[in-house]
Amino acid sequence: MTSNTDIFKGISTLHGEVLEIRLDNDFQFSLDGFRKATSRIRYINNETYPAVYLSENDFGGLTITFGDNKKLQLIINLEFYYVYGFLIGNDVYGFQGEGITALEKLGFNVTPISYGDGYSDIRRQSQKEHLPDVTTMKVRLSTLLTSMENIINPTISFDQKSNDILVTFWSLIEGIRFAKISNTIGDLLENQPVTAIYDDFYKLAVIWAKLSVAAADKGILNPDIAVYELHRIHRHTGELKS
Repeated sequence: MTSNTDIFKGISTLHGEVLEIRLDNDFQFSLDGFRKATSRIRYINNETYPAVYLSENDFGGLTITFGDNKKLQLIINLEFYYVYGFLIGNDVYGFQGEGITALEKLGFNVTPISYGDGYSDIRRQSQKEHLPDVTTMKVRLSTLLTSMENIINPTISFDQKSNDILVTFWSLIEGIRFAKISNTIGDLLENQPVTAIYDDFYKLAVIWAKLSVAAADKGILNPDIAVYELHRIHRHTGELKS
């Protein structure tokens, strides 16, 4: 029987590129490598857009290295960068719903997380556990690092990790999609002052597709976006789908 670790290793490269982001001096380089491996250039209205292009059946094992060589390992659906689960040791934890279904289809032995992968689901879990509202918190490197450490700590129940997941996803997963967010994280890594709160990240997250399509429809680049979501635009004509 193939182990969870072996299955993760089998999806941890794409086109020869190791799927890794490093929270160190190589942050931007490693992030750009992941973006390049998981996107393709689309030409629309005389402009070039790096856009997600993979399908709902394409998965990647992304390792985020931080601190003293600690590793947060995520199982991601590469169509839209949805995180379906976590590899912690040799155990895989999957979000309720399509997350568990997809992970089991890949062959993982999955321990269920009691809530779904949508931000609304995760926020409801935070409210259920009477945790502080993440959206009002200031963006800090210490907060991100602590959240990542909590996620990979097997002694903490996932019922108690919802805020840690929000901080990590809004900082790093949305940081794949948005240059504005990754630039902020880069500033933190360089000890530069940052005034953002997590609600700034969340507000971008919920309108990723809308901002992407609006830019392509006008033939302009949005400086906040690093990778575009243009599935609503016909691949060959560049016209909006009805």
